[in-house]
This record gives sequence, C-alpha cells and structure tokens, in this order.
Amino acid sequence: MSEPRFRVPSTSALVAFEATARLGGVIRASEELLTSQSAVSRHIRNLETRIGEKLFRRQGRGVVLTPSGQDYYVAVKAALENLHAASKGLGVQTPSVTIACTKEVANFLLRPSIPQVKRAMDDNADVRVLTCDYDMLRFLAPTGIDVLFEYAAAPSEPAAVKVLDEEIVPVASPTLVRRFERAFGRHPRHWADIPRLEAIQNGETWATWTTWFSAHDCDPPKAPTETLDDYQELLDAAANGLGMAIGWNGFVSAYLESGRLVRLRDNWLRTHIGLYAVPTQASSGNRNAARCLSTLAALGEVLPGARQLSPQRQPNRGDGAFLERI
Repeated sequence: MSEPRFRVPSTSALVAFEATARLGGVIRASEELLTSQSAVSRHIRNLETRIGEKLFRRQGRGVVLTPSGQDYYVAVKAALENLHAASKGLGVQTPSVTIACTKEVANFLLRPSIPQVKRAMDDNADVRVLTCDYDMLRFLAPTGIDVLFEYAAAPSEPAAVKVLDEEIVPVASPTLVRRFERAFGRHPRHWADIPRLEAIQNGETWATWTTWFSAHDCDPPKAPTETLDDYQELLDAAANGLGMAIGWNGFVSAYLESGRLVRLRDNWLRTHIGLYAVPTQASSGNRNAARCLSTLAALGEVLPGARQLSPQRQPNRGDGAFLERI
C-alpha cells in the first residue's frame, strides 16, 4: 500500500493550537471554541508529541509561544485562513479584506468600527480580523494579509494611513482617586507610593510611565508596580482599584464613559508615535482594501482627546485638575 501524500495533524488540534496562541491561554481558547479546557490541553499535548517540540511556555496566568511555536503558528494561521477562505469563497468574486493587528487594536478600536468599515465595501465583501502579538505581525504579512497595524514615528509604507496619534493620560478608579486625592491634586513628582500598573514592554515603541512623567519634568516616583501582558486585563485591574494605569485615547473610552475609570488630568499627552494601517502587497488591486483604509483613516477624527499638551511643552505644576471630581 502506498503511503498517504499528506501526514498532518487533525484540524481540531490545529484550531485548538491557533486559538490558544492567539488568545494567550487555554481557558480563553476553550471559551471561544465552546469546548472544555481539558480537550484543548489534550489537543496541544498531542500536537507537541507529534511534532516533537514544545509549542508553549507558561507566563503568569497564561501561555506564550516558544520560538518553535511562533514558527509553527505562522504556518498554521496561514493554512487555516487559506482553508477558510477557499471554503467560504467558492463562487464568490467579491474580494474580502483580512486585517492583522494586536488584540488590543481589535477589541477596542476595530470591532466597534467593523459595521462602518463594511458599509464602505461591496455588499458581499467580508472583513476578517486576525490577532497576534505585535512582534508577530510582520511574519503574517506574506500569508494573505491585506492590512496590518503598526506603531511608528513614520509608517513603513508610503500608502499607509494614520488611524490615530498616540495620546495618553493616567486613569484610575474612583476608589483609588478618593484614597489618594490629596496626592493627585499635587504635581506628579509627589505621586510616590501610589500603585501603578504597566504593560510588558518588549522593545515596542509605544508610551510608558517614563514617557508621561518625563513630560512633567520628573522621573516616575517610587511606587508598587505590577506588570501585566494584556491591556484589557490591565484596565480591568485599574477599574478594580489595584493601581493607576496609562489610558490610550481610543482604547480606554468605554471605561471612561461608564465611570469605571476617570482621567487624573484634563489634558491628553500626545507623543511622536502614530498608529498606522499599512496595506500589504496582497491588497494590490483589492478595491475593498482601499475602501477599508479610507474608513480606518477617519476613525481618529472622532476621538475626544483634549490635545493641549505635548512632550515638548512641559507643565510647571500639576497640569490641570481632575476632569471629573469624585
């Protein structure tokens, strides 16, 4: 008997692996796939045994890809997307658009705007959003991605459109504001001992606490600091009173509108960084990708930032009172 031409893992195992890698944990993958955590873990164990490589390592309460896992993720993501597109697109001539971005961009910025994006496209066109760690986006570019998001002082492609300027402001829960109200009313150099939450910084270019405090002519004062690798988890921790956080204009809006978080200063700090939507070579000739880019370029125009402060214009004291009195 002849050997089968293709020896590949089951699609269930590949789907479980892709979801775990994209979402950063077995629990979230099982919730998305409507299956048990043990089933997802079993698929991943079987996959690692079959391949002979560890695909994940634990980090905090979740998992991250190993170097071998990152390489495999790129291949699996492309294969699943190609299968999905082939199955869904048989007989359909309207070009769809695939967007790659971080989970934060997808959850806070893109998904609320998808109806607006789709209205600008052909009736039968679809929008697919793939999420991954920021440093993996460029690896996905050759796999059929039409648009990817990047943070940069200047875009990597001339045809890129700026979605928004990076603007930040410290935010905290009403409970934490009441607890440290006297300190918050003073210059930020006096914010010692106020717990801070910050995101893991892996060489990315976006703003940090040092960026904000430097704009106020001081170093970050000593304080308990907790580092989290998921921005939504970070905002939820801030809303629960565990510390103050950096709020990004366009990403923290829902928390501010609901009152779960309040701004600690009136003014947003604009940095030199922008968030860009970048067309890839795969988008060439795709009229819906061009319409998608035009729509994305208009998103930042409706953000509510009061953009009076920049890193070059440093305040002399507290730079404004609370936007909302508690």
